[in-house]
Amino acid sequence: MTIGLFSRCLGCNATMFAMTRPPGVFDGVRCMVSPQPLSSGVALGRALERFGVPAS
Repeated sequence: MTIGLFSRCLGCNATMFAMTRPPGVFDGVRCMVSPQPLSSGVALGRALERFGVPAS
């Protein structure tokens, strides 16, 4: 079976960190797609907006 990972945002950082621990666990992984936000300001602004917290 071919395995691909879709690790978004900070999930990519966590996946890359995990790959350094027991690397053999990732032997079957053929690719990783890791879309990132344009900027941390945009990502945080959207998160605050979703939770109804004023950015100021």
